Amino acid sequence: MISPKDMVGTPYSKMDCFTLVRKAALLMGIKLPEAVEHSPRPELVVAEQLDTGKWLEVPYDDMQPGDVITLSPKQGPAGHVGIVIDSGEILHADRKLGAVIQDQAGLRRRGFLYRRFYRWVP
Repeated sequence: MISPKDMVGTPYSKMDCFTLVRKAALLMGIKLPEAVEHSPRPELVVAEQLDTGKWLEVPYDDMQPGDVITLSPKQGPAGHVGIVIDSGEILHADRKLGAVIQDQAGLRRRGFLYRRFYRWVP
């Protein structure tokens, strides 16, 4: 059975961050909403739907596999998304490295900070 970890190495040109998150979530049994293809601000896909009640913001210490995380550069607003695949492990699509799994320290080394965690509640 294929798992989100099998997606590691997929080039960003084949799968942007929200597409990767959606496909990984589907492998985890979670069907996330579609986004406009190659959305310039993928975190807005989550933000625009918060008022539907289908997304629940969760605290850092309550993150679970399948939760979507918004990420930002060390300086600036959120502009990237990833998905929790295991405790402390985030799968995301890095423009240079492709799909990677990183913990908080690894994300920080790549220049990203955690912003918020969201859980899809259909």
